[in-house]
Amino acid sequence: MGFSIEDAECSNKLSDGVKQYVDGLTEPDRESRTMVADTVRKHPWLEPLDFAALEAETVKAPFLPNVNKANFDAHEDDIMAALDSGSVKDTRPPLEEEQEAKFAGFWWSQDASAPKPQAS
Repeated sequence: MGFSIEDAECSNKLSDGVKQYVDGLTEPDRESRTMVADTVRKHPWLEPLDFAALEAETVKAPFLPNVNKANFDAHEDDIMAALDSGSVKDTRPPLEEEQEAKFAGFWWSQDASAPKPQAS
């Protein structure tokens, strides 16, 4: 037995069209599965989309993110909120040695023009 969108926690919030669409894409039987682009594009749930305009890249974006700030609801203890405010004060405890080792070779600086430190 395969996945059914009805098993998802959010299924009661989804329209019947979305459920049918997801079930078609996740159908275990390859012969019955919705896989052909034209079939996907013609599904009633996607009917409002102008695929020609999408391909021509002439569709106006519904949201343009501000590249100079975090584009989500930040909390006062969130590191991105601290970066946006310009007052970085990380109060989290330091990582344990094993955790720190996972980041070996990675480097980050708030100052994009800062040179990367040389490996010793």
